[in-house]
Amino acid sequence: MLHVEDDAAIARAIGNMLRRDGYEVVSVATAEDALLELGARRFDVIVSDFNLAGLGSGADVLAACGSTPFLFLTSDDRAGGYGVLRLEKPCAPSAIRAAIESLLARTAA
Repeated sequence: MLHVEDDAAIARAIGNMLRRDGYEVVSVATAEDALLELGARRFDVIVSDFNLAGLGSGADVLAACGSTPFLFLTSDDRAGGYGVLRLEKPCAPSAIRAAIESLLARTAA
């Protein structure tokens, strides 16, 4: 799983939660780093904030992800216009888990 979040505290909390749940998580803070990771390997799911530090945004990550299941985890309303699953930050860990499980179940079907 690729997790893209520029707030270090949020990235650490969500990354640790997902690792405890058994996911292999690659965490990056910028769209540029996410694009490098997407060019180097395949991911089962991408979880990204919309607003990111540096050049680019979560929309750029989405555009590069192809058919990889994608979740926006953000407080930015603009992320709702992209036709992918979106959770409003802050949200309960159980909501993040459920969204990821739903995305994975869709691709397994």
